[in-house]
Amino acid sequence: MKKLLLFGLLCLPMAAEAQVIETFYTQDFKSDFLRNDMFRADYDYLTINAAAYSNGAFAMGAVSGASSKGWTIYYSEECAVAPSRYTKSGTTDNWLVTPAIELPDVDNLAFVWDARSLSTETPDGYRIMVSTTGQDKEDFTDEPLVTVDAEAGSWTTHYTSLDAYRGCTVYVAVHHNTEGLAILIDNIRAVQLEQMSDAITLENLTPQFVSDRNDQLVLEGRLTTEFGTVITDADIAVEYDGGNWEGKITSFTPSSDGKSVTFRQQVPVTVPSSGKLSYSYTVTVGDMVATCSGEVYNPGPSIYDRRIVIEERTGTWCVACPRGIVAMEEAKKRYSENCIGIAVHNNDVMTDEYYDMAISAYSNNGFPGAVINRVNQLPTVNTQTVFDGILNGLRDLPVAGVVVRADWSSTKSEINVNVYANFTFSANDGHFNVALVLLEQNVHQPNNNAYAQQNAYANGTLGAMGGYEKYGNPIPASAMYYHDVARGIFPDIDGEQAFGQFKANSPALYSSTIQLPKSVIEKDNIEVAALLIDPATGEILNAALVAAADFGNMDDPGLGVEDGTQVAKAAAYCADGNIIVDLSGLDGEVDVTVYGLGGQQLMHKTLQGGSLHDLGQLQGSGLCVVAVRGDDFFETYKLMY
Repeated sequence: MKKLLLFGLLCLPMAAEAQVIETFYTQDFKSDFLRNDMFRADYDYLTINAAAYSNGAFAMGAVSGASSKGWTIYYSEECAVAPSRYTKSGTTDNWLVTPAIELPDVDNLAFVWDARSLSTETPDGYRIMVSTTGQDKEDFTDEPLVTVDAEAGSWTTHYTSLDAYRGCTVYVAVHHNTEGLAILIDNIRAVQLEQMSDAITLENLTPQFVSDRNDQLVLEGRLTTEFGTVITDADIAVEYDGGNWEGKITSFTPSSDGKSVTFRQQVPVTVPSSGKLSYSYTVTVGDMVATCSGEVYNPGPSIYDRRIVIEERTGTWCVACPRGIVAMEEAKKRYSENCIGIAVHNNDVMTDEYYDMAISAYSNNGFPGAVINRVNQLPTVNTQTVFDGILNGLRDLPVAGVVVRADWSSTKSEINVNVYANFTFSANDGHFNVALVLLEQNVHQPNNNAYAQQNAYANGTLGAMGGYEKYGNPIPASAMYYHDVARGIFPDIDGEQAFGQFKANSPALYSSTIQLPKSVIEKDNIEVAALLIDPATGEILNAALVAAADFGNMDDPGLGVEDGTQVAKAAAYCADGNIIVDLSGLDGEVDVTVYGLGGQQLMHKTLQGGSLHDLGQLQGSGLCVVAVRGDDFFETYKLMY
């Protein structure tokens, strides 16, 4: 049986899992109670509600077998189980007791057990009790060693000290005393451990980027203790580039299973714009200490293009999916330079089963469904919600410019891919992944009915829908051309580590090879999308696309300049809603004009080169084009405001 130990994923653990020196008693319930030595007693005399267990949670025999002595064997998992759903309201009073255990007079004695609640909605609780006189309920007069009010729904290993009973003969009981559905117990042990003092572990959850782009260092972490010590406060000591800081953490958020706590701590230190800050921090709880380290980045202004990725869930069987198809087509028309659409098919002839399953963790469950950059889940997919999602995504300046190059192998069975990324900051310990998506355009199989599209908008009964209202239901395969069809994502949904150490505005390279899937119909219609992913959050930070017609050029696209020197003579960007124009690389007078996307002039200024200028805010919000013209320089910049 697979167990989930209390020991979590660590940064730098100060203690390893406790090692067993000697075992004095063990019970794994691989034999039934008639052949093992556990004592059972049911003191509540309540009748099990058999109907509550009719869903196959465990066999009816297990329920009826528990009716007289409270506990029975759950054979499918080879563990002990005690049901707690009765025909009338009442609290369980079931006891599961070890035989006599002779404990030596040594340190680090422990009682260890595995447990889980059968239901996470109505979890069960219990107490661990010790007697030195016998196995009856009346013998257990000492205070409980442990009280668990609501056990987790997954198997969890627990420890508690028996040092108070060194040199004694003891009986240890699991007292099931709540009304839930059922509690499961397994792998009961009485042991001597190498060490019994608690130890703390720390998982660093600090984002790679400054929180909310406010330039401040905000540390986040998860604390777990080996034996379940409750954490209410902790000391924190931070070392960072150029200084140190000490404080106290007093606010913690417990996890849903109660096995760990998380915290957020703002540190009064600024992360430089377009720069990074290396840090390490130590958390101390009593005698327990753990340390983590990392880097945090502040992207600052960016001159690179931002592309939004929309992963749409669709299927030929889905009567509402023409609405999603239209939304994606319209988005690509309006935002052709800033939008990459990916149609992830479900349960039809174009389905990539892995991608379909994996994207469900990010998207909503409906069809059509869509998620933008894997952080903005659209509750309803239509043209307006997709447009709004793209505009919201474009408000974030890209942390890196991305370009993808590709070429065929000699047999056209593989695609060699180069992904170039120019980050706006330098990093020594970055964690940035790349995932490659293979798309096929214009998928058209006119003589195969599997490519017919179900259509709720048939014959205009629900109004216009991008021309699909002119067809019946289904739309015949001869009329359907499917675009942006996902043929696979490589190596997987999260991608793989691609960029860790790089200089600001200097191209970093990631290379990979894609095996062409058999699902591809027309090789000349394929495209490769490169997704730059923050593995800590799953967010797609930027992306790029290359079509088969452009295969062959694998060279550096020249996104930046080596050694982090000035990328261009001028730059324009938005900061806190204001339009900023950087004319540091230009001399003399410079004309700056701001246009709306319809071509209307919104602002015109003659400015002096050699410095930064704040043009203020435009009314409302949207997209604009900033044109910068000097004596021998002209450039335009598309901005969100």
